[in-house]
Amino acid sequence: MATKTPNIFRSTFGWLNNSLSIRYTIPVIIVTPLLAAIGAIGWLTFQGGQQEIDKLIYQVSEKSTAAIELNVDNYLDSHKAFLDMQLAAVQSGNLNLNDFPKLEVYFWNQLRKQAEQSNSVYKVFIGTEQGEFLGVEREENIYVVKIKDEYTKGKREFYQFNSQGKRDKFIKTDDYDPRSRLWYKEAQKTGKITWTGIYKPFNIYGVPSVPGVGLAIPIFEQKTGNLQAVLATDVTLNKISDFMGSLAISPTGTAFIIDRSGNILASSSAQNNGQMNSQEEPKLNVAVSSDPLIKATGEYILNKFTAFDQIQGHESLKFSIKGEQQFVQITPLKKQDRPDWLLVVVIPKADFMQHIYAYTKHTIIVGILVTVLAIMLALVTVRWIINPIKYLYQAAQDIQSEKFEPETLETVAQRGDEFGKLAKVFLVMAQVIYSREQNWKQMMQQLKTENSQSKQINSSIATKEQAIYLEQLLKKAQRVRQEAAQLMESDSWLNSPTFSDRDRQNKG
Repeated sequence: MATKTPNIFRSTFGWLNNSLSIRYTIPVIIVTPLLAAIGAIGWLTFQGGQQEIDKLIYQVSEKSTAAIELNVDNYLDSHKAFLDMQLAAVQSGNLNLNDFPKLEVYFWNQLRKQAEQSNSVYKVFIGTEQGEFLGVEREENIYVVKIKDEYTKGKREFYQFNSQGKRDKFIKTDDYDPRSRLWYKEAQKTGKITWTGIYKPFNIYGVPSVPGVGLAIPIFEQKTGNLQAVLATDVTLNKISDFMGSLAISPTGTAFIIDRSGNILASSSAQNNGQMNSQEEPKLNVAVSSDPLIKATGEYILNKFTAFDQIQGHESLKFSIKGEQQFVQITPLKKQDRPDWLLVVVIPKADFMQHIYAYTKHTIIVGILVTVLAIMLALVTVRWIINPIKYLYQAAQDIQSEKFEPETLETVAQRGDEFGKLAKVFLVMAQVIYSREQNWKQMMQQLKTENSQSKQINSSIATKEQAIYLEQLLKKAQRVRQEAAQLMESDSWLNSPTFSDRDRQNKG
């Protein structure tokens, strides 16, 4: 196993030895792992931050849902408790439904107490099977009674109360039959306490006001069991919307309440509420909301569940709008004697990602600064390494060209690291090499001298031999000339054996 590791390392990074110089290899080796570590840390931090953001969004959704649900419960309970109290007074015989003068004073006193306590219930009215009507309501500090009985000649009359609860000022009359109203018909149909659908109730001047729902309780005669009257109140939804709008859900998050038909009952979006309140038609379906987030959420829920009445329990969902993830929590608000509504809280993930993006940005900036610092340190390290190598290389070239000066390595030799030790060894080695070079030169010079002397000796020996040979030739030639001269002096030189022998030799 130990022998494989160098082979693997060499096969993986060995190309650096042949393709890059140390000037570039060291910065790459230093900076690359650093960049990889910074990138990995940044990515893991970002992913971990996203998971924490998801948990935080769920917590915010849960808290917002709980707060809205509690507010809706308290708001609706206050109206139900008020009507239960009026019903108890009727059933106990303390309140006569046929005595309208006493009934209107009683209602006036009840609304005054409400104004001093919770300021939630602002209207109470009753309609009978004979078409008679009595209602008392307030707006700010103004109290108005609306009455239709045998004395109003089929009309409904409006009067303003004075501070003693007496009719003070006549306002107007209109045509009105309580039996045709939604609150009456719903209570008559169910025979029990009933929450109506959304509609626009009239204000104290008889003008349709902000959307609301009705809470109605049918009252039956004890003897016959026949319907005698319907006691009711209007529950405006703007107070719920105001509370939802006051919640710090998220910078762009929203919450809204819809019925099972998808009609918006309340919303934290001021833009959406303004559009709903300005319309004559009180119903504003979620599919046509002017708020893009509410509209997109409604369409997504409808596509997922086919119909809003298919949602029976708490749902936590996610969907995207133009690539931005949205977290949705749907909570049914239906309880005993409660309307069947759905509370929807929508929180864009981008609202909470700003801190993650900022942290990531800071991480990138710090990573860049660290990388720049690492590059600078790598360059300093390269220079620290390359400079002694450059001097050692120059010294090697000087030795090769026989120009080496020991002063070249003095600076490097003063270092206390491995390069200093190497320079000291290099100086010793240079001296050894230099002395050997000198010895070799002397030996070569001596060899050349000896060789030259040998050649001279050989040359002188050859000259002596030639001289002896020439001397012999000269002596022989002189002897031949002498013999020739003697023969020429004699008469018979032609027959001389010497001549004949030499002639034969020449012919031969």
